[in-house]
Amino acid sequence: MTEEQIQHSIKQGKIKLSNWDKFTHYGVVIFLFFFPAMLAFFRIRDFIKGTPKPFKVIEIWFILIPLILGLLFYQLQKNRLKFKIAHTNLTRKEVKPNSSKGC
Repeated sequence: MTEEQIQHSIKQGKIKLSNWDKFTHYGVVIFLFFFPAMLAFFRIRDFIKGTPKPFKVIEIWFILIPLILGLLFYQLQKNRLKFKIAHTNLTRKEVKPNSSKGC
């Protein structure tokens, strides 16, 4: 990260991710939203074609469960990006050399 990105992240209170990092960080959310999105796409396509089909109970479960899990994982992943305050008994001189190591 550049110094500008670090300062921006500190102001926002969370880590700023690149596009690829966002994709990998939120990958489980994308995966969970894929099935409901595809089912909705096929339902809309059938409706536009004029051949709507009734919903089956199993389809509703395949929509609701991944959506709920996806929202929960989104919140979890979003919260993991926030900075956390670490309380310590160390002085600033003791913390400074170790902070660059990423401990």
